[in-house]
Amino acid sequence: MNSDRLHGDAAAGAREVAAELLDTAAQAARRLTAGERDAVHDFRVAVRRLHSWLQAWSPPLHPGRRNLRRMRRLARATDAARDAEVALDWIDRQRKGLAPDERVGARRLARRVEARRTRGLRRARRRVADRWPRLERRLRRRLARSTEPAGVEFGHAAGTLVLAQAERLERALESLHGPRRGRREHRARLRAKRLRYLLEPLGAQTPAMPVAAGVGRALADLKALQDLLGELQDLRVLAARLRAAARRAGGAGGRGRVDAALHGAPDAYPGAATDADSLPGLLALARTVGVRRARCRDGLHRRCADGGAVATARGVGVALAPKDEEPVRRGIARAR
Repeated sequence: MNSDRLHGDAAAGAREVAAELLDTAAQAARRLTAGERDAVHDFRVAVRRLHSWLQAWSPPLHPGRRNLRRMRRLARATDAARDAEVALDWIDRQRKGLAPDERVGARRLARRVEARRTRGLRRARRRVADRWPRLERRLRRRLARSTEPAGVEFGHAAGTLVLAQAERLERALESLHGPRRGRREHRARLRAKRLRYLLEPLGAQTPAMPVAAGVGRALADLKALQDLLGELQDLRVLAARLRAAARRAGGAGGRGRVDAALHGAPDAYPGAATDADSLPGLLALARTVGVRRARCRDGLHRRCADGGAVATARGVGVALAPKDEEPVRRGIARAR
């Protein structure tokens, strides 16, 4: 992004960025349907960046609620393949530290996850091949029709949106502790991701522009925060897989033992097992998940305490937004 776009009309600037993000998503979709294995991750990220941008700039761009829902569904169609990929990588890294009797359960779990990944990849490729081309055409038509100027500068509008999203992230981080902590962490992760995706296009400005350094710091802080929250989400998925595998191996008693291991409690549930050879490995993996989860939450607590991610993002918003934001908000809304 250059200074011309930054000082140009908000609707035109948002439309140009959206078109670039749509091109990236279309390229990733072609790679995915062609069978490239790494394209699943690239497509997920590209679609979510595009969705987040269109949602943030929906008044001037008119993406359509149905199209936004279709994008969310397509991204979710890749969840199973992506989650399985993460789980397999994690199990492989832990396997070296397991005792011989514990590796049995790890191998059996890995085989199940591998089968899930294969099914997930087939489903994702089929769903994207069936639904993406029509969705892409609809989005391109929408962008082509959204030509009405907003009457405010793109930089001013972007700064106003950044400030609003930073406030939402701050509220999400403040509410992390309490019941249903996992859901609260998941919500904070989504808030951090949306703010990051809103800031990323601003990071391509010329180095001579003072705000560029602030964008870089904000993106670095948000990535560190998002990495912690993302790992916690991955650990939640892993914990669910371990519970399911333990139930298959040892019934309710097996699941109870894994639950205890996840929370660092002694193994006090030696219930009957139908596949007891798997349980030592599942318990070892569960203990590792529990320890790592506690460390991630400690790191998250420290990051929330220093407020770095919110503060640096808010600094960018303040630098870009005018002192009186109300005319900017009206200008964006008028573009509907």
